[in-house]
Amino acid sequence: MAIPETNFNPPFNITRASHLVLTAQDLPASRDFYTEVLGLVVSDEDANTIFLRGIEERGHHSLTLKKTSAEPTCECVGMHVFSEEDLDKAKFYFDRADVPAKFIEVPFQTRTLRFSDVMGTTVDLCATMQTKPRLHVQAHIHRGGRALRMDHYQVLVPDVLTAAKFYMDLGFRISDYLVIPGADVVIGTFLYRKNNPWDIVFLHRSGPRFHHCGYVVESLYDIIRGLDTAGNIGFGECIEHGPGRHGTWAGSKAPRPKVEKSSDIPITCTCAIPTDIGPSCCCPRFRSSTVTTNLSRACWIQTQLATAGASRHPAAGLTKPTHLPG
Repeated sequence: MAIPETNFNPPFNITRASHLVLTAQDLPASRDFYTEVLGLVVSDEDANTIFLRGIEERGHHSLTLKKTSAEPTCECVGMHVFSEEDLDKAKFYFDRADVPAKFIEVPFQTRTLRFSDVMGTTVDLCATMQTKPRLHVQAHIHRGGRALRMDHYQVLVPDVLTAAKFYMDLGFRISDYLVIPGADVVIGTFLYRKNNPWDIVFLHRSGPRFHHCGYVVESLYDIIRGLDTAGNIGFGECIEHGPGRHGTWAGSKAPRPKVEKSSDIPITCTCAIPTDIGPSCCCPRFRSSTVTTNLSRACWIQTQLATAGASRHPAAGLTKPTHLPG
């Protein structure tokens, strides 16, 4: 088992995981869930698209929801680079490495470079996007769990170390990895660029398939408040697990949580301890407690490591997970 080494002189400067695009069959229900339960705020919207952000985020959006009549999917995950020059460096690097990459137009973002990584995951890079006021002191408009900002996401891939090496060649560092007990096989890697434990996580499954993204909240109280709100407005049966610490099933004989409907999409809120980062970035948080919920037939974000698995959608690079039995 050879763990890849970080390239400390990367060809361009990725600063953090920053945003993603999901599709939803029921856009109004998704809007209710993400604004009333999670507590995101709407930056812009029309009949087919909703742009949302956390209450401490300056960037226009960290989550984009698009209406679809097909099975929900993740169109892409997104990362910020330090400058516009880094986008040109990235395009040059990908062209030389025969990695598919092209500049695209995305609403409210400056130049955006879309590429497919070594596993086939669709990734968007941008340096800046339109800004909005931070709303963390506007307590009178806070809803549900009062989500602060996006922290990370996880992707299921068939070759964890190959995926990790691709990103470690781009300057990502490894904070942790998972191995099968008694075997020399790596089944998970945790990678980061900002100053907390992870920006992107890879877990061994067929793929590439989207597993989850995580938002941070200020305290355990916000998680409880989000749970109470979910129960009050009809999402109570969607709660899958929590509150509890991340990874509490490790070594346990207790059954892992399950979801009854294969179309359900999960999301996790995590408690926050503030850290520092650049003025135009989203301050990362260390996670201390989690809660996992599901929204059926709408849009999907997060689950925990113990609840992944299922088939890949043939029409998209990243797809939703269904949940394997414990």
